[in-house]
Amino acid sequence: MRKEMADVIRVKQIPQEKRMVSPWLLTTKWHEHVAGHDVATLRKLVEFPKVDDPIMPKIAHVVEAYFDGALRLLEVTDELILQRLNSPDPLKEGISNTPLHRHQETATQKDYVRVATSLLAMLIRTGKEAEYSIPLPKNLVNAITELEDALTGTIGVEEKIHAILTKVWMVKWVKQEGNPIPCPTERFMALSTLEADGGHKQPVYVTNPLARLEYCIRFVCLKELKILSASLYGGDDEAACDALQTWFTEKTNSPFSRIRSLQHRASAIAYKTMSLPRVWWLDRRTWHEMLYKGDKIHINDLRQMFASTEEQMVELWEKKILLGLNIRVTYQDIADDNTNHDVGYSFISDRRNAWCFADRDRFLKALTGEKELFSRFAVVRNGQLIWNMGTLMGWLRDYAEFQKLVLIRCEMLSGAPGRGTELTAMTYRNTKACTCRNLVMLGKNLTMLRTYHKSGALSGMDKLIPHSIDGVTGDLIIQDLALTRPFAEIAAYNCYHDRPAIKEMYQTHLFVNNQKLFNTDQLTATMARISIPFLGFGLGVNSWRHISTAFKRKLGRFAEDLLEDDEQDTVEALQAGHNRSTENRIYGLSPDALAGAPEDLLPLFLQASTNWQLVMHTVPGGLQLAYTLARSHEFKQLAESGKFGSDFQGTNSPAAAAVAAPPQRAEVISSMQNHVMAKIKDELVAGIECQVVARIVNALVPAVETMIRDALATAMPQQYASQSEDRWPKDQRPEYVSPEETHVVGGNDEQYPPPPQNQLVKNKDSILARKSLWTLRILLRDQQANWWSSQQQDAVLSVLKRETDVIAMLRTGGGKSMLAIIPAIMDANKAVVVVLPLKSLMTDWERKLKAMRVPFQVYNPNVPLLKNVNLILVSADKAKFKTWRQHLAELNQVLSVSRTIFDEAHLPLLCKNFREAMQYMQEIRQFSMQLVLLTGTLPQSSVAALKAAFGLADNAIEIRESSNRPELEYIM
Repeated sequence: MRKEMADVIRVKQIPQEKRMVSPWLLTTKWHEHVAGHDVATLRKLVEFPKVDDPIMPKIAHVVEAYFDGALRLLEVTDELILQRLNSPDPLKEGISNTPLHRHQETATQKDYVRVATSLLAMLIRTGKEAEYSIPLPKNLVNAITELEDALTGTIGVEEKIHAILTKVWMVKWVKQEGNPIPCPTERFMALSTLEADGGHKQPVYVTNPLARLEYCIRFVCLKELKILSASLYGGDDEAACDALQTWFTEKTNSPFSRIRSLQHRASAIAYKTMSLPRVWWLDRRTWHEMLYKGDKIHINDLRQMFASTEEQMVELWEKKILLGLNIRVTYQDIADDNTNHDVGYSFISDRRNAWCFADRDRFLKALTGEKELFSRFAVVRNGQLIWNMGTLMGWLRDYAEFQKLVLIRCEMLSGAPGRGTELTAMTYRNTKACTCRNLVMLGKNLTMLRTYHKSGALSGMDKLIPHSIDGVTGDLIIQDLALTRPFAEIAAYNCYHDRPAIKEMYQTHLFVNNQKLFNTDQLTATMARISIPFLGFGLGVNSWRHISTAFKRKLGRFAEDLLEDDEQDTVEALQAGHNRSTENRIYGLSPDALAGAPEDLLPLFLQASTNWQLVMHTVPGGLQLAYTLARSHEFKQLAESGKFGSDFQGTNSPAAAAVAAPPQRAEVISSMQNHVMAKIKDELVAGIECQVVARIVNALVPAVETMIRDALATAMPQQYASQSEDRWPKDQRPEYVSPEETHVVGGNDEQYPPPPQNQLVKNKDSILARKSLWTLRILLRDQQANWWSSQQQDAVLSVLKRETDVIAMLRTGGGKSMLAIIPAIMDANKAVVVVLPLKSLMTDWERKLKAMRVPFQVYNPNVPLLKNVNLILVSADKAKFKTWRQHLAELNQVLSVSRTIFDEAHLPLLCKNFREAMQYMQEIRQFSMQLVLLTGTLPQSSVAALKAAFGLADNAIEIRESSNRPELEYIM
């Protein structure tokens, strides 16, 4: 019955309701193209052909050979031609500085060519398939037939492939009735993105094959360019490039342009589409337990995993690599010249370290000293040393296993993980091809320099990120390079005498896998093997990146954040006429600072690694301990002894227990208040959003202090009476405010029972004034703080009442920002938007809010607004677009947008030659909200014009502070 019920999967109809169709398919209409066809048949048409395919035997091999021939043309082509071939939109973006080039990895190159092989396979198969056909011109059909015939032999196959690809990619395909997708390349994409269930792949998975098609088209154009240059233009490659430019640039009627258009669209949709989270936190108090794709992970499981790998690595080192020999290199304060780019240089070869690293044959000498042990490796016959190749190869295999565990720990414990290929290709000394080695000493830290590619595509250069290696792994790396790596070079030389490249790998690369380098697949397989016993599932490079990043974001900062700090401007840097990146690179740096990272930033990178190692209860690097003293089982003792200093917060330092001087009454109150409030926060934080916690804590502060004062008065009546009671101004002395009163603003009075009559405060304005002052003092962490001026107080209260619009004309330094910050904290269930017309203002606001620990978010048009953060900063440039209004409307459905505040609001009056974005700010009031204009420079004559520019209410309140600047002297 099941067989009878089973049917082939078909897309039987096109949804009539457009909302049922994804935006991607609405633009491509690929779902309409495949409607009514058998999905399995369509998928088989674009399947990568097997080696023994009866129709097209060995086609994959000959396509690879074809593109290998095209790659060889790179060596005989002028760089300008290659730059033009790599410039998709020269009219808009100019000619690229990066020439067309081959990929570094051979495997990557083969992957890129596979898409062309599958396209050719589809063209051959459709001619034999009745279910699906492609209308093709006769000359292309003939070329396909000729290729089929040529595949049975070996002569002329590459020419036939070139003939087909030029007829497919150098032709204008015109839409016709009944054939809306005439281009075979787009049809190939429509079929190759078809899933087994009849759906189509998401745009994020389409960008990769589109990029590969672009790459292949460029090399076909290069090959055709050389043919035309020789046959028509007398060897003039530039004239041939001009003739072919239509077929490798955008905004033309060409398959390349269509692919680029699809690529732009897919990238935009993929970038703006929010994916569901892989990580779900089970522990939102200490952030120690999560679900990753449904699998539970506790931080203690990871700690046990690292302790286990450490045990395996040490056992392998002592028993298999050192062969039980008790030998060690003692070192301290290793010298390293990070600016030395001489070929072959490393700290191992630095003459200043000769006292510990000069003898490169210590292990071999120790081995020869143990005659029975050495006899397993070699014997002396007729005065000649004859090596046992089997034993040497076995030792190299064990050495590779040891290297693999070292590699894994460097990947997982040294900070933010990177690409596997970046790690496996690291060198420990300068080479001819790369004079910047990846292993250096920074102070006492053995440091890896990892490559950061995020900005490489834009800047044309990669950044090197320092990662400090943990204590055990770092010491074993130094022991290995000093003791056993020289012996590994000897073993490789004897075992692979006819392959000098293998010996060279041992001489230069940090990690060597016997005859070759490690790859990402081996890295992933090893990760899976060591993680399954502890997690119940296998980790891989990609999954570890997500898991470790999630833990680091909660428990510590990682290196990429530090790099991006370098991109953030400060007010000081902007004042100097340059950005922070320029400031860091030019001023106060010694030559060749790593990746332009300022010297005061480099220690923070190492600290990021150290923090992560401490989180994993692994002894960090930088202590220069022998690996036997830096083991995981020594971690607790080292922490308690204060070895980690202030870095480790899990154990109190003995110094903290030192007897201190008797605290003053104010210090006692402050200390007890902080302790009690911390306890309250700990109880409330689980399951309660940050804003709610902040609001409850703020409301309870006065009550807690009152209770502490009463307790101190009872316990220490003499000391309490001997000190001044009147710390606050008489007219602003904080009084007890009941929970009911604290919710007058932004609260729901109905949920609280009526308080006792003697606790009611009749004047709500007085309550509002006291509560706002308490909020100010908490923000400034100063219980004696007061308003900068009466005008500032009036302005804050007017904003809190939200009765009408407000224009606050306060002098520079008059506390205008509090008109946004205090309402956001006191009215936590309503959103406050701050519009900023200058980049320097955005930087300044962010700095202030971070210093006061006020939660906020900066609007990003590609990401929806967070619903649990009610203070939003947005630049005026972005606020003028429809996207902003849409995001704000979506937020308003969940979190009411009550106020929009404009800083430097006088700028619209000057904006014709300054900032167009500020001309239409009145359109921002898309629903009922209060507008608040902040300015320190507005003459009375301009107030009416400002009201009109923003469309303020007629009864808008004007609050003006004297703009007189007594510190300025006017000389007439």
